[in-house]
Amino acid sequence: MTDPWSEIHVPAGGLPMFNPDMDLLLEFGAPVLPFFKDPRNTSICINRFDTIFVRQEGKFVRTDARFESERMLVNFIKQVARSLGQDADATMQPIIDARMPDGSRVNAVLYPVAPLGANMTIRLFPKVRYSVEDLLRKGMFSAEMLAFLKAAVAMRATSLIGGASGSGKTTLLNALGNLVPKEERIAVLEDTAELNIDRPNVVSGEAAKRAARDAPSITLQHLLVNLLRQEADRAIIGEIREPSTATALQVALNVGLEGTLSTLHATGDHGVLRRFETMLLSNDTRIPYEVVRADIRECVQVVIYVERTPLHGQRVVQLSEMDERGELRRLFEWDYRAARHVRVFDGEPLIFRKAAKYGIDPQSFFVEG
Repeated sequence: MTDPWSEIHVPAGGLPMFNPDMDLLLEFGAPVLPFFKDPRNTSICINRFDTIFVRQEGKFVRTDARFESERMLVNFIKQVARSLGQDADATMQPIIDARMPDGSRVNAVLYPVAPLGANMTIRLFPKVRYSVEDLLRKGMFSAEMLAFLKAAVAMRATSLIGGASGSGKTTLLNALGNLVPKEERIAVLEDTAELNIDRPNVVSGEAAKRAARDAPSITLQHLLVNLLRQEADRAIIGEIREPSTATALQVALNVGLEGTLSTLHATGDHGVLRRFETMLLSNDTRIPYEVVRADIRECVQVVIYVERTPLHGQRVVQLSEMDERGELRRLFEWDYRAARHVRVFDGEPLIFRKAAKYGIDPQSFFVEG
């Protein structure tokens, strides 16, 4: 059988394959395999065995594809789970979060948790990784914003990127990660591997559940704690999803791990900080809110909020920095009416005060206008 995965991009270093019966995976997934090759598709959404949509350039399109039966779809889901050493069982493990052999993310839910029948959502692994210059050409941010972001990364500003699913958080995180100076050692930590950081000194960790039944899982929190022993200059965290992960990240930041980049689901730049605060407080209610708030505002220097806008696609709609009082200072925002990015501050970014520490000339990054 010809391997239809062969033409699909795989990250540098490859992705480990755990399922020797690859032909079975290809056979059961045959109805959706063609969608993996279409560069316009960013996701495949199987609502049930006979209803399949794809997302093309931000819009859902219904397809004529279908599985022969509910059983065939369930068999496909089980093969995907098994390829990563996971179990898929309607009683014991009805929700599956896994990674396909090409790096695509898959979430599946089995009956009876899915009352209309098993469903599956596949977020396709990007065949092209965008650089910041690519994103600039696509209009995700302005040239002046890009200059600020380059300076922020060079000066090790800890930055959080917030937004909804599909807003471009991971795309932007990957592009910014590839701006890190080549002489630095980077620790890339993820729940499920999605990033492709093209730098010479990178150590990576993945917390995907691949353990056998009853074996202890390695979580992102474990990886963050271990990070402190890995001589990393900075960390790139795929996404902060759990309160325990937020707490571990806070500890890492407090011991001087500057320049960390990460993402989380949130609405608005202020919402990014509130979400981080809420996760920390829910993990340990003994810490006063004022202490948590002050701690975050001391560690985080830049907040980026991205959105899939209705008319113009993925955009950085708010770009802010932390001021001396621990309050967000908005630098740039997206003007929906004028359909362009606008500068909303006077003077120069406060973060440029760190330039001397790193021997950097801010004007080599910043673009007036």
